[in-house]
Amino acid sequence: MSLARRKSGIFISYRRDQAANAGRLYDHLSKRFGEDRVFYDVDSIVAGDDFSKEIISKVSQCGVMLVLIGPDWLGTAAVTRRRRIDKPNDWVRLEIETALRQGIWVVPVLVDGVKMPKASDLPRSLRPFARRHAFELSNIGFPREAGLLIQAVEQGYKVPQEEWRLNLQSNDGSKSTFRLSSDNREHLITISLTNRGKSVINVDGQVVATGLTSAGVTGQEIRLEALSRVFGPVATIKVDILNPATSYLENTVTCYRIVLEIDDQVLEYETQEYDRARERRLQNQLRRKRASDAVWNVLESDAFKGFLRDFNDLLREINDLLKSRHSERHHS
Repeated sequence: MSLARRKSGIFISYRRDQAANAGRLYDHLSKRFGEDRVFYDVDSIVAGDDFSKEIISKVSQCGVMLVLIGPDWLGTAAVTRRRRIDKPNDWVRLEIETALRQGIWVVPVLVDGVKMPKASDLPRSLRPFARRHAFELSNIGFPREAGLLIQAVEQGYKVPQEEWRLNLQSNDGSKSTFRLSSDNREHLITISLTNRGKSVINVDGQVVATGLTSAGVTGQEIRLEALSRVFGPVATIKVDILNPATSYLENTVTCYRIVLEIDDQVLEYETQEYDRARERRLQNQLRRKRASDAVWNVLESDAFKGFLRDFNDLLREINDLLKSRHSERHHS
């Protein structure tokens, strides 16, 4: 069986005391979904790889994370007086933080009667994890319970995808509003251009990114948490400002290229045509103007004026000293 979503991998997160159960669960999952779909760090990381970078990379490729929780999952604090889960560089913590940040479906799996940790037992960044529905695995009932967990994963991946559409709703120069809609829902995405050629992205009135800028090149990929659900969709957006110089210098309509990805759908929108040759000329003009403005700002600054006063005072002192020595020589 192949999973239906764009990010279709399954990540097993566990501590070493649960390595045996993680291995058994890996065997069940790989038989159902295929070995290439299941990440199990012992087998999946190549020797010599940077472990932390590889973990984050693997998590980012997955659509679901199964977190095995055993008796010592929080980490014993008897010796160090600090639990492992409280350490920012704890691998299990990093894995779950990465998954929560990226909107990946995180499923707690309680092993051998362990209770679900309370939110108050977890670092602040992991507290949303405490609200997730948990599954249970036991040594005696492992095959049956693993089968139920696999069914839940299958059902989660079968959530019907919505067909999304992206349309320009309004464009008044430095501000453009796009309507993202499906048959059931809609969202408003607003992109505003500042006077320094940088963009601010709002989704349903909430700022999701600021300070982005690009001139006809690929922009930064921004995750739209406002469009995420428990099982997806996973949404990202890239915004290219195609004519920042023209819109800034001549106060013309800003032209955008938007690439919005939701699940396996890629929606692209490019606003009206613009004069590319003129934009290049104005970009050079804008660079010269900003350089000139920067120089002028320095010349007009109090610090520079103070420097000039001090320099003039120094020149007067030097001149007075030269006159004094000249007078002494004349008298001698």
